[in-house]
Amino acid sequence: MSPADRAAEQAARKQARLDAMAPEVRQAIEERNARVEAMTHAQRRNYLAGQRLAGLARSLRHEVQQGLSLPDAVAGIESAQADDLNWLVDELTREA
Repeated sequence: MSPADRAAEQAARKQARLDAMAPEVRQAIEERNARVEAMTHAQRRNYLAGQRLAGLARSLRHEVQQGLSLPDAVAGIESAQADDLNWLVDELTREA
């Protein structure tokens, strides 16, 4: 499959998912995508890193609510996410 074919297939799947959504959900997603597309490369990179950190925080909170201790939950973080978390902790402790 050529790169153009893969891109076309991906675009078709994305459009099918959007078509299956409620209009207000689809509009919110399209507005978010437009905001991300309007960002500079550096802004987009920072925004997406923030989104990953927010997802990690939600995951940690859920695991702690399920009874896992916070140190055990943090110990179970994948290496790619651990780098983001270490960066955040360093930034927060530097500012404090």
